[in-house]
Amino acid sequence: MNVLRSLLSHIVIRHSKEQTLNNGDALVSLPPRNVETLLINFGSEAERNIYEYIELRNTQRFTELRADSPASVLSKFMDLQGMMSSARMACVHASLVNLDSLHNLNERIELERRRKKESLLREQLGKELWEVEKKKKTASTTRAEVFHEAINNARPSAQARMRDVVLLFHEGELEHAECPVCLEATGEKDIALTPCAHLFCAECILSCLHTLSSTREPTGKCPECREAIKKSELTFLGHAQDAGKSPAEDQKPEAKQESTESTFDINGFSLSTKDTVAAGSTCAGDRRISYKPLTDLEKREQRAFCHTLPPEFLTSWNDGFNTIGTKVACLLEEIKSMRKDPTAKAVVFSQYLGVLDVAGQEMMARGINFVRVDGTMQQYQRADAIQSFTNDPQTVVLLLSMRGKHSGDLLYC
Repeated sequence: MNVLRSLLSHIVIRHSKEQTLNNGDALVSLPPRNVETLLINFGSEAERNIYEYIELRNTQRFTELRADSPASVLSKFMDLQGMMSSARMACVHASLVNLDSLHNLNERIELERRRKKESLLREQLGKELWEVEKKKKTASTTRAEVFHEAINNARPSAQARMRDVVLLFHEGELEHAECPVCLEATGEKDIALTPCAHLFCAECILSCLHTLSSTREPTGKCPECREAIKKSELTFLGHAQDAGKSPAEDQKPEAKQESTESTFDINGFSLSTKDTVAAGSTCAGDRRISYKPLTDLEKREQRAFCHTLPPEFLTSWNDGFNTIGTKVACLLEEIKSMRKDPTAKAVVFSQYLGVLDVAGQEMMARGINFVRVDGTMQQYQRADAIQSFTNDPQTVVLLLSMRGKHSGDLLYC
């Protein structure tokens, strides 16, 4: 390497910002750059609710893993990374938050907690005492746990139907149901659900089961679909001690932020940074141009398939999905202010294509000419977009997709 450096030193000249001329001026003189960071408060309650739910869940998960052991944190590194990513997405726009990912992660976490708790109790109490403790636990089971048990007991072909049935009781939309056997109205405390997602009164379905031997549990067939069922596969809604009650809503205080400012020069390169706490944009809660509200049936299906997510969170997500969003609204205000100078142009960076879609739709509706460059475009399309942004005075914004460590937020210049 020393020989190579010696050879290259005769044919290669390397310049840096630290080099100066004889008069002391910088060899590479760059224009001043001003960096201003806007610390924006959430402009709508829906966005705040989405972020606070994700943040609380992430904090609880990390605390549990850290209390277990440092090895547990390292073993769940990818899960933690995904959880942090979902929180960052919630700060950009609600539409970036993937409900399926949140739901699947919640299910995995809940299953892991349940198995770990049962394993510890079984080791501490032994087999006989464990069975006694299990019966006690059944007597104090919460309503949400019973509904979760019903969904877990459901056959794969009946998962969707079971979610719909459970959701009707969970949200209080159904208080009584007619038993197909006795044809009488049955309350929630007397209802049993089969793994094929059919509901009966507990007395009727138990009478349909029979014991073939003293060592085999009661079995039978569903009176509606004739599918074989076991007593252990039945879910009795009456086991929940809080049957009929709605889940409580959590309220958390608003966090406060501080602003800082600093200015310094580096060898002819002037850099000033300013962190400003800005109020949330007044139009952050306005409806998007592509506003498509869900119907009541679609909302019910959404809650059924994402049953681990609180209804309040889903409501906030739907509201946030169909609104402009705080960051996009702030971007639109900055572009509006920038256009007072007819020669000014802006480059908008974002790691997420979804937020570029939202920003592009809103700028198009407001008559702001822009071009976009992302990884889905062909090379000639990118070249045409950059050429138009460089030479066309009417094209004032360039939307640029950028994958980077700190590029999740919207930046403009």
